[in-house]
Amino acid sequence: MAQMTINDDRLQDLAASAVVAAMGPEEREALIANALKDLMTNKERGYGFNRTSPLHDAFSRAMTARAETIAKEIIEADESITEQVTEMVREAINRVVVRDREATITKIAQAVERALFKLEER
Repeated sequence: MAQMTINDDRLQDLAASAVVAAMGPEEREALIANALKDLMTNKERGYGFNRTSPLHDAFSRAMTARAETIAKEIIEADESITEQVTEMVREAINRVVVRDREATITKIAQAVERALFKLEER
């Protein structure tokens, strides 16, 4: 006997298709309108910190990804920009490591301590 497996995504797709197929045109329009309204409605998630809509979140992620791609293309296309960025990063690291050595060591020690206590809590 052959065994058939349906994953959760496929099962959801089949169920959604069956529900939509059973609807009349007005019901389908109402479903689509409500789904779009839900996508554009601000949601309170994560202790109320994120109150943007799923549609806003999707556009925000897409814009961030595109901006990162564009910035990378610009930096990689112009060697002088790459050199300037490299020099600024070196200078920033030098400031942290050389000028603020004690403060940097303290912060590293505190991070290690927090990590160790998290391990102990497990």
